Amino acid sequence: MSPDAYGSSYHIESFRERYSNSPGIFEQVLGIFVRETPPKLEQLKAAHESGDRLQAAKAAHSLANAAGAVRAVRTLRLARELEAELKSDDLNDDLDAMVYALIREANGVLSVMLDYVRAEDSKADL
Repeated sequence: MSPDAYGSSYHIESFRERYSNSPGIFEQVLGIFVRETPPKLEQLKAAHESGDRLQAAKAAHSLANAAGAVRAVRTLRLARELEAELKSDDLNDDLDAMVYALIREANGVLSVMLDYVRAEDSKADL
């Protein structure tokens, strides 16, 4: 697996295969992820920067759910680890790194999805 410009190792094929018998559902889930993930990432970043661990944990949880729906395994793992860390009583010096690793990875998944959408749109235009 070669990472894209964002460092993501995400490949959309597994997600497509999951919904191979239901292309309409695939398109809906893809659309939801593309629309809803950027605001969730902003919520995570804002909550983290303001020190609101509860809201950051909620955003991480939401991102984990979204990542699971599209089979973004690395994003899912990072989101779950971050959520657990945010809910723990221990202060982690690596919290900034964890937040920004999740943001980078989720942006990588978005990049792959947007490339897919553009490719499909160009096929439809032919």
